[in-house]
Amino acid sequence: MVKPTGDIVTVVGAASHNLASLYLKGANLHMVLVLVPIMFGMARPQQGQVLEQIARLVEDGKLTPRLDPQRFGLEATADAHRKLEAGEAKGKLIIDLD
Repeated sequence: MVKPTGDIVTVVGAASHNLASLYLKGANLHMVLVLVPIMFGMARPQQGQVLEQIARLVEDGKLTPRLDPQRFGLEATADAHRKLEAGEAKGKLIIDLD
């Protein structure tokens, strides 16, 4: 959900999404791509600052990450990947390492 002329900021990679609802609301989509500049030798010093700011917003309760309610153990990583590929994830998937 985004308000008209609102902003969405994401740190996730590209996927197939219908962006028509953003277009109709005049909303802006901002992608913070951390690894791409590093891969091409163009790392920016402010990347760490951006991630720290995002972490602060999460800690302050001003930004809530969407997490899928299903948790996966390390042995079920393939199941988590299948769920993600099938488009069935309702947010970020969590793989418990314990």
